[in-house]
Amino acid sequence: MNIQSLILIISLIIIGIVFNLVMINYLYINSIYRKNVFKRDLEEINKIENSLYNKNYNEEIIYNTNSATLIKITFDDNIEGLLFGRNKMKIKLSYATAVLLGLKKGKIHFEMPTAYLMLGEKCIYNCSFCAQAREAKSDKDYLSRIKWPEYSLVEFIAKVKENNPFKRFCIQVVNSENYFEKLKIFLNEIKELDILKAVSLRPKNMKEVDEIFRYDIDNLGFPLILQIKNYFLK
Repeated sequence: MNIQSLILIISLIIIGIVFNLVMINYLYINSIYRKNVFKRDLEEINKIENSLYNKNYNEEIIYNTNSATLIKITFDDNIEGLLFGRNKMKIKLSYATAVLLGLKKGKIHFEMPTAYLMLGEKCIYNCSFCAQAREAKSDKDYLSRIKWPEYSLVEFIAKVKENNPFKRFCIQVVNSENYFEKLKIFLNEIKELDILKAVSLRPKNMKEVDEIFRYDIDNLGFPLILQIKNYFLK
């Protein structure tokens, strides 16, 4: 092997070593950079998730139908997003409540510090006088002789946050199927609203009574219908 061939081989080896060192350095720096970017993005995602979970944002309904609601949300750092929800849970409101919240056209010429809500429909019981009785032929939106318009829970909460004229919610619970689970879901959804909450409920047992007070309600009323004179007087 002559000297020129040896020099060529050594040069190629040196070039290969330098090239490998450059590539290793490039991959290392690129990896660290990507890792830092990923870490920063992950921290931002966690921050947004925490804000979303704790509901630290402003919201505005931009589209709503009977079946779905699209809400624009804006976080404190001006990051914006969209929430889309299918309006599975419904809430019925008294006429005046709906008007004061801007959900229904009309005028109310008196102060009304209490919002009247009805949760559920078609009771499992069959009281003959009740429009929500199991075998009642009346429209499901009626309570007594009054029609209560129905709205999505998402829309109702958004309107309360936007403009709340009330100091208290009076929640009339219809003992429909799964009424207690629905009530707990509803109370959990409105727990962030700084407003008194009174529930009218026909509980099955004391366990339900004890449990419902864990949901930050202020009053619980039992509806009693007595047809025997002596019991009524008591």
